[in-house]
Amino acid sequence: MLTTEQIKRRQNICADLLIVVDADNRIAEEVIDDLVSRLTEDEVDQYEQLINEHFGDEL
Repeated sequence: MLTTEQIKRRQNICADLLIVVDADNRIAEEVIDDLVSRLTEDEVDQYEQLINEHFGDEL
C-alpha cells in the first residue's frame, strides 16, 4: 500500500508531465515507451482492452 507521501509524489509527477507533454510531445513518447516496456503481459492485455473500448477500430 502506498503512503500519502508516495501518492502525492505520483500526483505531482502526473501534473508536471501533463504540462511538459503539452509543451513537447517527444517527452510523452519517451515516458510511454519507458512505462510500456515495464508492463507485465497481463497489464498489456488490460491496456489493449482499455484502448479498444475507447477507440475500437479507429486506431
